[in-house]
Amino acid sequence: MLPEFPTDGWQLRQGQAVWKASYRAAEVAGELTLATHPTGAASIEFAKPPVSLVVAQQTALGWRLESPTRPRVYTGRGQPPNRIVWFVLARCLQGRPAPRGWTFERPTPDAFRMRHAGSGQCLEGYLGP
Repeated sequence: MLPEFPTDGWQLRQGQAVWKASYRAAEVAGELTLATHPTGAASIEFAKPPVSLVVAQQTALGWRLESPTRPRVYTGRGQPPNRIVWFVLARCLQGRPAPRGWTFERPTPDAFRMRHAGSGQCLEGYLGP
């Protein structure tokens, strides 16, 4: 289990996104909520209310990825894997470069577009200020 996040300094942004998990997968549209902290911690939820499809959290000590629609939870110590789009999104929106294999674009200040060349995974959307 991850330690609790600090309560101050969080920036919360909400919006919409379309996610495609691979070249062969269907697109899924949903609501995106992203909370980031200056320490690099992040909490991300992708949902089709009232159902959360993905919940991802990271701190300096570890990460957790959960899909409540499936009984799956993944955890790890240190930085999360670069193949998980939710963590890459948080990283890029915090001003850090996209990992190798990913492209990340900001067509407007609130919009984003990202793609992994190898897997075909992509995420496109916007987050309000």
